[in-house]
Amino acid sequence: MPLLELLPDADGDFAAWTPSPASIPAPFQALQDPSGADGDGSYVRSTAAGSLCLVKASAIPSLLRILSVAFVSIRAVIRRTAIAGPSGIFAPVVGIFQFVGPDVLADTAYTEYDGSSLPRWRAEVNPANGQPWTWATALAAQVGLVDNSTDDHALRCTMLRKQIWVEYSLRGPAVRGDFHG
Repeated sequence: MPLLELLPDADGDFAAWTPSPASIPAPFQALQDPSGADGDGSYVRSTAAGSLCLVKASAIPSLLRILSVAFVSIRAVIRRTAIAGPSGIFAPVVGIFQFVGPDVLADTAYTEYDGSSLPRWRAEVNPANGQPWTWATALAAQVGLVDNSTDDHALRCTMLRKQIWVEYSLRGPAVRGDFHG
């Protein structure tokens, strides 16, 4: 199954996490870093329990739409700033609380969480209706994180990507490979 990974290009319906530094006007802009995560150079931080940080992602070439969508997931680079206590707990989200993955206690160092390989991080069907993904629904789905901490909400995310995994075949049995778009 090849992977199509999309940069955030707009805030989702809920973007309650605060971008830093203050000169960054919108949360999605702090998460775009085309070359990857930049640590504390730019990030979004959570501000309250249950707060969502959702983003929308860019469109793709129409040629790729001949492939079938297998699942949607996220890849994020996150850390917690508090060392003790029940802070730094987050979960991946696809849609507006439609698919919520398992809670994760973030490390104190920035760590990459790749939803394609983590248990229960894949939205195998469209969580809005329980139907298989279409290109239209996969592209329209907002992805992000929810802060599930109970105290100081000390989470920072420096990179977030929407991952769309596709299935394809080339004259015969299915071929699996990697495609990074």
